[in-house]
Amino acid sequence: MAQPKVIEVDYYVLVQKMKQAANGKALIEKKDKEKWDDFVNRHQVRVTSLEAFGKVKFASGKPKLVAIELGTDWDGCYAYSHDDEAALKFVPA
Repeated sequence: MAQPKVIEVDYYVLVQKMKQAANGKALIEKKDKEKWDDFVNRHQVRVTSLEAFGKVKFASGKPKLVAIELGTDWDGCYAYSHDDEAALKFVPA
């Protein structure tokens, strides 16, 4: 049985994709509770695990979570840190 995983992604590319998604109204932030909960449930995102990985990986220990739905291979849920210029992606099973 396949297990979900968290992988490193290019922070700078993610920032570009987040800007594209925001312009196309395809960026979902955690503070947008209704859209966030819908995305997390549809894609079976383990938010707690993603946050925990971010806290360990990022020196600042303050990951921000965001989801992208652009219809590209960058669709998914991410933890990132502007302070650390680092990003992680949750890859469902």
